[in-house]
Amino acid sequence: HTHTLRAAQQAGDYPKMIALLDSQLEENPDNLNMMVQKFQLMVGPMNDSEGYGIGWDMLKKHRNNSQLLNMLAWYTLDDGDVKDRDLDFAMAAAKASNEASGGNNPAVLDTLARAYYEMGNYDKAVKIQKKAVEFAGDDAMGDDIRKTLETYEKKAKGSSA
Repeated sequence: HTHTLRAAQQAGDYPKMIALLDSQLEENPDNLNMMVQKFQLMVGPMNDSEGYGIGWDMLKKHRNNSQLLNMLAWYTLDDGDVKDRDLDFAMAAAKASNEASGGNNPAVLDTLARAYYEMGNYDKAVKIQKKAVEFAGDDAMGDDIRKTLETYEKKAKGSSA
């Protein structure tokens, strides 16, 4: 199974990849991994906004899966393959992820702040990013989160001036 999927992927044959994923999802409708692949494929390289339907489905069914929701939100907000970013979906997934994680996970807060930032709500982005910094460690991710806060603060100052 996976071998054929990889071959289709290397060939860039998206319809074939979707067909393969669909047949696997028929056998295992709860296979999150496959669903995520289908979502990313559709909203990314295929630029098919119907992929967000799959995203909303996962969001409804897996509201306590913080890691999954954070990944869906971040992919939507940040991945270079995504041309049509559904910010409402990204925001909903980021908020749900933040709730599921208890509101103290720096990676999740970083994603939520980014959603506010992309929506043009710079003050709120700064507020959430500051929270991310509070919980961030002294590691590469923490450094990124602190750098991002500076970017948001500059933008917030510029927009209120």
